[in-house]
Amino acid sequence: MTDKHHILFIDDETDLLDMGRMFLEHSGEFTVTTISDAETALYLINKKPFDAIVSDYDMPKITGIDLLSRLKENGDTTPFIIFTGKGREEVVIEALNKGADFYIQKTGDPKSEFAELASKIQYAISRRHAEKELERVLTNLKRSQQVAHIGSWILDIKNSFFTATEEGLSIFGYSQDYQPTYQDIAEAIHPDDQKIARETLNRLCETGIPYNIDIRIFRKDTGELRYIQSQGQLIKSEKDGSFSVFGTNLDITDRKKAEEILQETNSYLENLITIASVPIIIWDPFYRITRINKACEILLGLPAEQVIGKSLNTLFPPDKVDQSMHLLRSTSNEVSEVIKELDILHNDGTIKTVLWNSATLYGHDGKQPIATIAQGQDVTSQRRLERERDTAEVQIQQNLAQLAILNDGIRNPLMVISGYAEIFGDATLTNKILYQIQVIDEMVSQVDRRWAESEKILRFLRKHSELKPDSSEETIRDRTDE
Repeated sequence: MTDKHHILFIDDETDLLDMGRMFLEHSGEFTVTTISDAETALYLINKKPFDAIVSDYDMPKITGIDLLSRLKENGDTTPFIIFTGKGREEVVIEALNKGADFYIQKTGDPKSEFAELASKIQYAISRRHAEKELERVLTNLKRSQQVAHIGSWILDIKNSFFTATEEGLSIFGYSQDYQPTYQDIAEAIHPDDQKIARETLNRLCETGIPYNIDIRIFRKDTGELRYIQSQGQLIKSEKDGSFSVFGTNLDITDRKKAEEILQETNSYLENLITIASVPIIIWDPFYRITRINKACEILLGLPAEQVIGKSLNTLFPPDKVDQSMHLLRSTSNEVSEVIKELDILHNDGTIKTVLWNSATLYGHDGKQPIATIAQGQDVTSQRRLERERDTAEVQIQQNLAQLAILNDGIRNPLMVISGYAEIFGDATLTNKILYQIQVIDEMVSQVDRRWAESEKILRFLRKHSELKPDSSEETIRDRTDE
């Protein structure tokens, strides 16, 4: 059940007050407070609010119109109805001019009089509520336009009459005290944009199709260049069928400047990626490739258009897909740089070993991943050299071990020669010595061959692994020279 409206009824005739209160409250819509003099009414009105005030005109000291005037001077907007027996035209005009909502004349028929009074009270309250709601909506609209920098305007096509909201004027640098003409607004548009603005408006008038364009303007007060998004549509008057253009202007200067900065940044980053001498690849959270540079095209042996949009797993050798994807997924949430070594399948079927530095990029919330960027280094040749080095090192170890054995073999015949020389002095001894010398010569030859092999390997390692001769190498060389 809705709350009853609280009515203040003022009249110096107490019998009429009682009758009016009973009649109005009988309807179930009102609660009535009765007062017999205007001075007391003023005091009461200042103490508590009422939904409507009904007052007689002719009362002692303060008339109903005087009471109305005082209330209006104080900013009171409570609906006010003059209910009196005075029917002179000048009284009616004065009451309405002072701000009375209605003027009802007492006719001597209480039933019809109070029925009309109840109807007018209800109507006045509803109208005031609607006015307050409209005022609230307009206030919120004004605030929203100020916050969003959106201004609305109307152009009467027939008369070229232009009107705009306060924010609509502010965008162009005008105060609300001055209403510019359509020509003023047109001249504020940047010279390079005036043609497109004029053609767009003409097209709207010819076709009725709404428009949405971005243009530049110069503010009237500061001369500052601003960007606005202008939208417009035709509206038809229900009164005379004439057409007007209703439009909105949104100040997008900050957005435009941010877009320009972003575009410059993107262009800079794009150039960095494009001209980079190392492979660069970007993929989305679903592991779809979204960008590769020229160096990456060379690495894969494929142009970008044949790679972008495909799954990342197409880059790996078939037997390495699961292992590679598992490694990528296990590090997908890393913000900092992550280094991974992966085998990449070239278009010609060869396998490239690539060392990847990757990092995950996140959105504004810092939580939602939006992409991963990776920079690669082709280490295929380096890994091959490392394998060759490892093989060479094994060979060196084997050769050096053999050299140790041969070294022992050389010492043993020499000891035998020494022994025979001490014991014997005949031809037989000589033959045996020669035989042992031949044995020694063969062993030395083997040492030379092994050393030659080791020397080649060491030269290779010095070239590719920056190996330096150590003291043991110099010792071996010295012994060989001897």
